[in-house]
Amino acid sequence: MLSKKIKFNTGVIYKDDFIDIDKPLKNQVDNLYEDMFQLSFEDKLAMDIGYYGVEDNKFFKIYIIQNSHWDEPFYEKEIYDYSLLETEIRKAIEIFDKKALE
Repeated sequence: MLSKKIKFNTGVIYKDDFIDIDKPLKNQVDNLYEDMFQLSFEDKLAMDIGYYGVEDNKFFKIYIIQNSHWDEPFYEKEIYDYSLLETEIRKAIEIFDKKALE
């Protein structure tokens, strides 16, 4: 669960099936899929984090969606290097919190 590792200041967590980012990825392959984590702030913002791709092109993706415009994400980041995942999630949370408080 991501919420055990990272504090979320804004929003309501609707889904947290995220892997343990302190464990090697190779030991958690069976738990990787799209939409592993979802956070929402009122009807204004949503954050979705999941695992995407095929064969040799696999990555984590973070979306921040404003006003339910899933076709035009406010923020979108693909993370190919697992060692950067926690840092990128924390950056996205800062963006999410700042946008929620506007």
